[in-house]
Amino acid sequence: MFDLNQTNKVKIKSLPKEEELFKALVLGVRDYFEKSYHQEAIIGLSGGIDSALTAVIAKEALGYSNVHCIFMPSKYSSNSSMKDSKKLANNLNIDFQIIPINDLVFSFEKSLNPFFEGTETGIAEENIQSRIRGNLLMSLSNKFGWLVLSTGNKTEMALVIVPSMVI
Repeated sequence: MFDLNQTNKVKIKSLPKEEELFKALVLGVRDYFEKSYHQEAIIGLSGGIDSALTAVIAKEALGYSNVHCIFMPSKYSSNSSMKDSKKLANNLNIDFQIIPINDLVFSFEKSLNPFFEGTETGIAEENIQSRIRGNLLMSLSNKFGWLVLSTGNKTEMALVIVPSMVI
């Protein structure tokens, strides 16, 4: 019970800034999912800090059984990236699957070769992997009703290094 006539100041314990930010991110994700009538998320894990943090936030916001993580290795992926992704998923007790993309990357490159032949390798070739990964995540999202959580930062999205999907 709270006395509205109380004249003493009430002290509110403040959280450390990092904890406050983390809780705000968790609340934001949870609120977005509730308002959009979604329960489950899908995340592309890379073995890096951005996707790891996204997975932790999603697990806290939605519960471990509602988070699905996909690792999509290519010829450029390191063994440590796969090990880190798998270990993170195990530690969080969240779903973890692997979809290799080497064949898809090769197919894209082969299809584009007549157009790209004689030109310098650049951002178009570099982004093939991220676009394939984005398409795979969106296909799984559409099939199962999961919401894709983007793992890129604003700089990556502005440069279209990471497909900007959903939230």
